[in-house]
Amino acid sequence: MPRVLRFWALVGGFLVAGFVITALFGTGGVARHERLKQELRDLEARNQRLEAENRRLTQEVQALRHDERYLEHVIRDELGWVSADEMVVIFPEGQQQAE
Repeated sequence: MPRVLRFWALVGGFLVAGFVITALFGTGGVARHERLKQELRDLEARNQRLEAENRRLTQEVQALRHDERYLEHVIRDELGWVSADEMVVIFPEGQQQAE
């Protein structure tokens, strides 16, 4: 094979290799595309979790607005409120109750 032809074959090979490397790892390349696909999957999963949390909170708001028994449960459980006719017994920490 003549030298000139070998030279141009080598130059062409380098150009093709450069194009392939650019296509794979360049700014718009396959590697970036794969990273963006994974980021999209992560964001979609997070979005699903947030939508589920939003539905749960919406149900809780509705229950607090319209269900008096649930409202009383929340007030008693989270705020520690008691009725006027109830007695609260508090045991010091570390001290066990008699059986």
